[in-house]
Amino acid sequence: MKTIKIGNKIFEACKTCGKLAEWTYMPGDFAFCDEHVHRGCSCNSNPIDGNYDNLDLNNWKEETDELGRLLPCCEYWYKKEGWERK
Repeated sequence: MKTIKIGNKIFEACKTCGKLAEWTYMPGDFAFCDEHVHRGCSCNSNPIDGNYDNLDLNNWKEETDELGRLLPCCEYWYKKEGWERK
C-alpha cells in the first residue's frame, strides 16, 4: 500500500498516481483518489420502470454522481479527508 505524509500524519495514497486516496476498497487493500477510483457497478443500477424483476438490460440505468460520473461499487468507502494509516 502506497502512503503519503501530510504534516505529521500518514495517509493512504492512490494506487495509480500517489495522490491522497479518498476511496478505499473494503474487501481488499486498494485505495484510489477520486480521479482513479473504478466507476460503474451493477450494485448501483436501478430499473427505469421500477420493476426489479424486469431482466431487460435496456431497462436498467446506473446511478451517477453530481458530476454525471458513474458511482463506484458500493464496496468502496469514501472519506473526503483521506484514510489515515494508524
